[in-house]
Amino acid sequence: MRRISRWLFLLMTGSLLGSGIIHAQHSFFSGRVLDDVDGKVLEGVFITVYEGNKTVGSVYSGRDGSFSLPVGGSSLSATLLGYKVYHQELEPGIKQIEIRMSPSKLEIRPAQVQASVVEQRGDTLTFVAQAFSDGQERVLGELLQKLPGITINSSTGTVYHNGRPINKFYVEGMDLMGNRYGVVTQNLSSSRVAKVEVYQRHQPVRALQGISQSAESAVNIVLKEDGRGGWALGLNGAIGAPTVPLFSSQAVLTRFTKQSQDLFLLKGNNIGNDILRELQEQQYFGKTGSFVVDTQNADADFATELRPLRTELPLPQRYWYDNLSGLGSLNHLVKTDNGLQVKAGMSVAAEHFREQSLTREEIRLGESETVVMEEDRDLEDKRYYADLSLALDRNDAKRYLSEEFRGAVQWRDAVSALSRNNPYEQDYHLPSLKLENSFNLTSRYREDRAVTFHSEAEFIRTAHRANYTTAFYSAEQHLSESTFRMMNDVELDFRTGRLRWQCTAGTDLSYMGTRARLTGLADRGVEDQQQDFSVFSIRPNISLRSTFYLGASQWTASLPASVSVLIAQGEALLVPDFSPALSVSLRLNQAWDFSASVSCSRSHSAPESLLGVFLMQDWRTLSRRGGLRRSDRIVATAQIRYSDNLNMFFSSLAGSFTRRTVDRAAAYDYEGGLAFKSWLPVSLGSDSFSVTGRLNKYFGARVFVVDWVCTGAWTESDEYLQGRATHYLDRTLTSDLSLRLHPAGWLSAEMEGIFSLTDIRGESPMQYSTFRLEGSLSVRPLHQLSLRLLGYGLWQRIPGLEISNIPLMDASLGWQFRRFELVLECRNLMDGKEYVQESVTSWRSVSTVSSLAGRQYLVSLRATL
Repeated sequence: MRRISRWLFLLMTGSLLGSGIIHAQHSFFSGRVLDDVDGKVLEGVFITVYEGNKTVGSVYSGRDGSFSLPVGGSSLSATLLGYKVYHQELEPGIKQIEIRMSPSKLEIRPAQVQASVVEQRGDTLTFVAQAFSDGQERVLGELLQKLPGITINSSTGTVYHNGRPINKFYVEGMDLMGNRYGVVTQNLSSSRVAKVEVYQRHQPVRALQGISQSAESAVNIVLKEDGRGGWALGLNGAIGAPTVPLFSSQAVLTRFTKQSQDLFLLKGNNIGNDILRELQEQQYFGKTGSFVVDTQNADADFATELRPLRTELPLPQRYWYDNLSGLGSLNHLVKTDNGLQVKAGMSVAAEHFREQSLTREEIRLGESETVVMEEDRDLEDKRYYADLSLALDRNDAKRYLSEEFRGAVQWRDAVSALSRNNPYEQDYHLPSLKLENSFNLTSRYREDRAVTFHSEAEFIRTAHRANYTTAFYSAEQHLSESTFRMMNDVELDFRTGRLRWQCTAGTDLSYMGTRARLTGLADRGVEDQQQDFSVFSIRPNISLRSTFYLGASQWTASLPASVSVLIAQGEALLVPDFSPALSVSLRLNQAWDFSASVSCSRSHSAPESLLGVFLMQDWRTLSRRGGLRRSDRIVATAQIRYSDNLNMFFSSLAGSFTRRTVDRAAAYDYEGGLAFKSWLPVSLGSDSFSVTGRLNKYFGARVFVVDWVCTGAWTESDEYLQGRATHYLDRTLTSDLSLRLHPAGWLSAEMEGIFSLTDIRGESPMQYSTFRLEGSLSVRPLHQLSLRLLGYGLWQRIPGLEISNIPLMDASLGWQFRRFELVLECRNLMDGKEYVQESVTSWRSVSTVSSLAGRQYLVSLRATL
């Protein structure tokens, strides 16, 4: 069966590639648009080329009135506000054309428009929400998941379009929540949405449009007519047992107008919804540097080595997330007559999380030596979070100005206890504070040039403490850090002919003061550790980036480089970093495009890596940062993609190769029940290669949807274990097939099956497989009545071990009234109490048995007023 699937994929991809080559043989069609009266060039004219009644290409005319398309056709039309619509039949083989448009008076007349479920105009895709809805979506995020080309990361909430994170999230053309758009996707009712617009290659700064182009997309939510202008109140409530009482409640009050937007939210639950994730910052326009989402902190900047780790299960949270959570968020945006937008927001949240799990960890140190550690853990984790933000921005064709201030605090207390081979208790106290300010100014001083000044400053203070008590020792760890960073840079964007340039120069300043103290492990061979450490960094940097067009291809070359001067404990270090890159994007025709990139980099770890003492991360794990680590990396990627948006058929084939070398090797040692991680001054290398193919087809917007993804990955690397090098090769094949069926208004079904096969070659050869299946079935025998079943299952096969978890199933019965819906629900119908999973590497196996919530009964009421 695997061989047949492979051949089907190769045949399908080959036929699509052949079609792309045939289309690519079409010659370019180009021309210029002029005013028929005075002969001046016309910019922004929308030109569409047709083959019969089918649209085969479209483009906007440039500043000089010129345009080009890599397709031919039988006819052409051109439209521009204030001019008559232009039509012309095209002769076969025509290469050049001059379009002369006649001015006309603007007349607005009533019109009837027959819209398709997907419309494409230039770089804008418009999806009719109702066409993709099967009636089971409660919130906007669930609806977005069903749109072609859009995916949402289930852990972080990040919205992706064609595999890239979006750079803006608008509601009615305004950006209320910024990089915290999860509050909107998880709380705005899907029933209020009329259309979803995707702006491809969206440049959020109007002053840079036509000068600097973006590769990311933006999403705009268009509401129904009755959802605009006035206030709308959404209420959700649920109560159930056992335990008594189970509850979930939510009230969201919104108003979206052309001049102002408001979103006020109150919600709480103890039925397994981690609502604090809605407050996480996403990768977004305006964010600088690297971006990491930490699913266990409301703000990733609050994370240090001292933090309790929770077990993450590959299941919907409602089965295993034992919580008591509350959240409040107030957000207001107003737009003045002169275009200035002012945003204010405040959020507070609290959570009490509990976890029970049994973990068995086996470390294979050699042919005859094995270390086994078991934990029977009972964890309580309490988080309290609050933030306040104020921002203003003005975005017009000549100038972009933004200023944002934000302050946030988090307090986290966690206690966990274990009773197995070695009874212990560990508790954490983790208070954190963050203040940040961001300023951006872009000015377009010529038609083809703009300059941008960016400044970002932040102060972070953490005073973290942990206590570890076992039958053999009582240890205490203190880690206090005060960090100040300021990043300032000036960017010049300009265009010369077909070339677009971006030159950036700046200086980053940072200071970090750290106090680390560890006591209580002298009897275990670890002397008391204490260090007061400070490091000051000056980092001048420069970057040159050029984008140029050759035929239908877009080439981008960039050369960023920096030199950091680190002053640590009275000693100075000079640390250079650079990362040149070259990429090409080729649009073969309206449906086919190809992209490739290659980059190399030399980078160093953060200055805090210079801290030289051991830090105790949990009751048995100690880590030493061990000095700056240099990393050299070469990355090459290539992708060919077929996108027929109107017929909703997508296919892609992508490959990547990465070679990485580091001048320090991670080393792991196990002594006396303690695990030590340190860094040896030894160079190591690793190679990884992956190939991913994808086929996605919509037969009707929702009648039948097929999505198949197949990935092969190969990784070869080295590590140091117990003082000796270990070499291993990891090969994994993963196949993910999902089907969605909605043949009639009364029936819908979804199914996803994921199979992975892993082969490990190294110190301890291993081969294992994993299969996960989940699905849902919804039946609506009456217009008001709906029945729904959901199921999840995970099975693993490892040599000498088979894991077959009890399938998890939900059943619900809903009755739709005029203004509200009543739902009766039974969760975990088969009363699964435990969930087993196995994690395997070449030298380590971790088996975890986690407690589940068990069977639950809920009565829910949902209403929108």
